[in-house]
Amino acid sequence: MEAHLKLLSLIALAVLSGCVEEDIAYRFVAKGNAKPLSLLASEAQSFVCVVAIYRASPSIKPPELANGFEPWSVTQLSDRVNETAVELRALNNAGECWDAEIRKASGSPDPWHYTKAAQPMISSDHSGNVAVFDPQRGIFIAISG
Repeated sequence: MEAHLKLLSLIALAVLSGCVEEDIAYRFVAKGNAKPLSLLASEAQSFVCVVAIYRASPSIKPPELANGFEPWSVTQLSDRVNETAVELRALNNAGECWDAEIRKASGSPDPWHYTKAAQPMISSDHSGNVAVFDPQRGIFIAISG
């Protein structure tokens, strides 16, 4: 019993410290659409955010999103009249997870710089998940926050 409690304590510590690599594509893309995505970098800060960057198949067409996501938008968040609080909060929280590995994979110092410089397609599911697709770089970013 004591060994079981120690194991649970170690698992809880790993999850709370963000040491578990996060592959969250299945929450963002329709079934079967995650296969062509290869994880480049991920970072998690418990109770704050998860950011995962994927290399997408060379294509101008974004992956089909999971049910509940809004259609892809090419209009920048700063230019939208009805920008959603979910997207803004998720991008703000993503800054907490934008570590050196994420900066290297994205080529940007933070999520706001990335969305302005790359002018990617963006979608959200109104539950704190934001999908970002950059067809020019072939990058798909999943943000949960």
